[in-house]
Amino acid sequence: MTALEMNPEIRARWVAALRSGEYEQGTNRLRQGDQFCCLGVLCDLAERENVVQATADGNLNFSYGEDTDYLPSAVQAWAALSHWNPSVHVAGVDGLSRSCLSLLNDDWRWDFARIADAIEGAP
Repeated sequence: MTALEMNPEIRARWVAALRSGEYEQGTNRLRQGDQFCCLGVLCDLAERENVVQATADGNLNFSYGEDTDYLPSAVQAWAALSHWNPSVHVAGVDGLSRSCLSLLNDDWRWDFARIADAIEGAP
C-alpha cells in the first residue's frame, strides 16, 4: 500500500501529530473546542505555519479560512494535496478500496493512530 500523495515532510509531521496524544479526537467538524478531526489536526499544523487562521464562533466551532468541515484551499496547497477531503486505501471486503479521511474519522470512528497508518500507507 502506498502513502497518501502529498508533501512528504508535511505528511510526516501530520502523522506524528496524530500519534502524539496532543490532540483529542472529535467528529463532524475540523475543530470544536479542544476536539479535532484528523483533517483539523492538519489545519492546526498549517495555522502554526501561518498558512491559515482559525476563528471560533460562540459555540467554539472553529473555521479555518471559511471552512469548518473540510480542508481549505490554502491548506491543500501547502500540503500539496489534490482534494479537500483526501482519500486513502483501506482494506475492504473484496480487497483494497479507497475511503476519504473524514469518513474514517467521523463514520467509521477510526482512532488517530489507525488513520495515521492509512495516511502513511502502512498495511
